[in-house]
Amino acid sequence: DLVVVSPLTRALQTMELALYEHIIVNEDDDDDDVDGHSNVPIIAMPKAAERLYLVSDIGKSRSELRIKYPWVDFDTGFSSDNNYIEWRPHGQGQEYACLGEPQECFDHRMTELYLWLESRKEKCIAVICHAGVIDWMTSGDVYSNCELRIQTFKS
Repeated sequence: DLVVVSPLTRALQTMELALYEHIIVNEDDDDDDVDGHSNVPIIAMPKAAERLYLVSDIGKSRSELRIKYPWVDFDTGFSSDNNYIEWRPHGQGQEYACLGEPQECFDHRMTELYLWLESRKEKCIAVICHAGVIDWMTSGDVYSNCELRIQTFKS
């Protein structure tokens, strides 16, 4: 009924490899996939992104992603808020390649994701995300890379 995917490229690529042929409809025969659309809503959800540890967890701009994944909604769930406060040691010349995410911020984001999923009317939601998100949402279940499982949602 709904696909929710982290906006990080590795999750979008996983979604494309696993679900594209099942949910994308191409109405022409030129095989360019650009005109494809989905009868199932696909929402790129920043709350489903991995906990921010590394530069690779930052991701690309929405405008860049829209070109490659035109059938994904890159508007729902995004905001322009930037209230970041550095939480790691700083002030003595330390430099970080990217912003980090304190545990309490990650917990808050995961709670928001959980509540957002819980509020949805769809009965079946595919969530394509990352190990840290899965660990938090399932209280520690370990998944292999690209593993698919049916998870009962408990409110």
